[in-house]
Amino acid sequence: MHHGKNQALFPEFPEYGSPQDRGSCDAYYGRMFRPHKYPQGRLQGGRVTELTQQEIAEYTYGYENQDDRKDWGI
Repeated sequence: MHHGKNQALFPEFPEYGSPQDRGSCDAYYGRMFRPHKYPQGRLQGGRVTELTQQEIAEYTYGYENQDDRKDWGI
């Protein structure tokens, strides 16, 4: 991941289900950019799509800074 000046704002290992975690996972698996979070943890409880500007920034950071991609073996 690329950190630079944002390292303090965006942890290297975000909490499971957080907007940053979900953005990173979406990019890794080649999914579309669709900001969301799972407040009760990854895939626990309901998917929340109504996010604050800060949460959208966290999702965007995770999405844009995921530099690995799933190898589907195709």
